[in-house]
Amino acid sequence: MRLETTVLGHPLRAELTPLDDGLHVLLTGGCRTHVGAVTLAEPGLPPRTLLRETHRDDVLSTLWASALADALRTPTCVACGIHYDNATPAQIRTITAAADALLQQAIARLQSEALQP
Repeated sequence: MRLETTVLGHPLRAELTPLDDGLHVLLTGGCRTHVGAVTLAEPGLPPRTLLRETHRDDVLSTLWASALADALRTPTCVACGIHYDNATPAQIRTITAAADALLQQAIARLQSEALQP
């Protein structure tokens, strides 16, 4: 499943791949996609994150992995890399709000698909 929106003139994308036992997510966007953080979350356990030095992508990777793991009751791995040049605090709030909206769409769609026979 692929979800996408445009934020501050650049795409923000989530590619979600259900696995036999778990879920893999690639969350990228902005001016330059990259891997800034990777988080593994399992229902009921604290998430574990690897973060590249000077990056802050763990904020979204941890949020997404934890929310998806808890909502879907499955191990979830989120690789995240979002970069906007010289983003202001207000722009960061806009990016975070758009990412949260994508997360809510992802949860709703995956829960709906899980209910299908």
